[in-house]
Amino acid sequence: MAEVIPVVNLNARDIPIKSVTVFTDRAEVIRRFTVKIQPGLNEVILENVAGSVEQNSIRVDGIGAATIHEVKFESKPSRFEDVDTPKVRELTAQLKKVEAEFNKENDVLAVYKSRLDALDTTIKTIGRSTHGDNSKVFDFTQDAEASLDRLFDYHEKKSMDLKSRIRIINEKVQDLQKEIDRINQEIHQIRYSDHIKNFITIQVENHDQANSKEIEMEISYQVYGARWTPSYDIRVKTLTDQNELKLVYFGNIQQQTGEDWNDIELSLSTATPGMGGDLPKLGTTIVEFYRPPPPAPAPMYQRALFGARGGAPMMKCARNEMMAMDAEVAPCLSVATAIADENVLSTTFTIPVRKNIPSDTSEHKVTITVEDLKALLHYQCVPKKTTNVYLTALVINNSDYPLLAGQASVYLNNSLSANVRIRPTSCGEKFECPLGVDKTVKVIYKPTHKFQAQIGTFSKTSTNVTEQRIIVKNTKRGEAILITLHESVPKSSDEKIKVKLGSPDLKNNNVEEENKNLLKLPEIGAKLNDLHNLQWTASLNANEEREFLVKWMVEYPPNESLVYVEKNEYE
Repeated sequence: MAEVIPVVNLNARDIPIKSVTVFTDRAEVIRRFTVKIQPGLNEVILENVAGSVEQNSIRVDGIGAATIHEVKFESKPSRFEDVDTPKVRELTAQLKKVEAEFNKENDVLAVYKSRLDALDTTIKTIGRSTHGDNSKVFDFTQDAEASLDRLFDYHEKKSMDLKSRIRIINEKVQDLQKEIDRINQEIHQIRYSDHIKNFITIQVENHDQANSKEIEMEISYQVYGARWTPSYDIRVKTLTDQNELKLVYFGNIQQQTGEDWNDIELSLSTATPGMGGDLPKLGTTIVEFYRPPPPAPAPMYQRALFGARGGAPMMKCARNEMMAMDAEVAPCLSVATAIADENVLSTTFTIPVRKNIPSDTSEHKVTITVEDLKALLHYQCVPKKTTNVYLTALVINNSDYPLLAGQASVYLNNSLSANVRIRPTSCGEKFECPLGVDKTVKVIYKPTHKFQAQIGTFSKTSTNVTEQRIIVKNTKRGEAILITLHESVPKSSDEKIKVKLGSPDLKNNNVEEENKNLLKLPEIGAKLNDLHNLQWTASLNANEEREFLVKWMVEYPPNESLVYVEKNEYE
């Protein structure tokens, strides 16, 4: 006779959650419990495990003189009443209350409608009876006209009152119906995820063959339906001598795993088990020879094959082959996953305060850290793209936390200035933080002046000259500004094309390679950056207006035409 193995059944929902680590696309849940096992081999069965569990992620550890032999995950169809979570039971009770209120309001609505129908019936009866011999039935006084006036006034007053009440009740009924639909939908979503009953069976052996004992077990598993995203509040004060930047780092958590996380130790991890306020980016403008596009190929008609009726079926076949080839090389639809270059940092943030995160559709915000950072402020403008002037803070992340890519609300002197996106920044790394548009600094982008000339007697070359004037005015009272203008200067893609910068003068602007993590403002003067774009930095006093002239020449063979193509740094 086979030996009967003792079985201990536990409801997973009755075991409190010790801690949760939330990743970008899932969460790891850890539960800890004590169980009494008999001598020899035992089975501990956890019922009603979350429906979104990743079965390959289940891990079990124990403390005590026992050995874990096997951990098995099973799923079985279930009845709703067997797996209803406390959340579903709470929603069901709430639904009953709302439905009772809904029925009550409908009863009142029916009474008001009946009274209104009775009034209307009375008026209709009066209308019919005035044509017969019983007209005096409704004569409230000896004067029939006065009686009818009083009746009509009464009807109007009561009808208007009843119709007003009916409208109010109808609005209540509609709102209650929406609430009923919402609760039913939420119950359906939870039950749909729990229509399968999940079990985790742990086979554990008690080495004490004489006595039963209690052992402590810890089970961890990953669940889908949970995520977190970073966001920031950035507050900058410019009214003091020292520019202060306060950065508040938030984690926004959302989970719909089917079970509430109550009083848990919470951690957030960046690991993957799976008209704004931003300054426009200026690409590199390439000058190259113009080449007319090749003419489109003429459609090819083939003779019909032996036994065929004409060429049309052949063309259709060819089209089908081309479509099939396109289908083979067409890329699959992309799945939303973490972007590699934005997720190069892998860090775990431990929230110091225990948290409650219910399973719902809401985002729950927790504070990761608050940091005071030193900032240097200056202005930037890309007038070719927009004449808006952006205030920018240069900051070094001196905190112990890497900054992940996320949205930031920027407050300048306690007023909301912009909503921007922060790029990933490591500890100790410098980054630029856009602070929004400053309307007190004006930029005028004059129409571009272009002209052409030919140089040389025997070996002629064509020269295109481009002049661009930019006017900047600082309308601030008593405050000087440092501003950098970004303007494109073409870069040659062929040795026969020569580009020369006539203004500004770059001869005295050979700057050594700068330390990218050194906090300092850009130097006054003009230079070409790595994208061959001009960066012209100048200081303007209060109420000062200045004109900047950017002039460049392109020399090329006279029998060629040029085309200018802007390419960004990722192309």
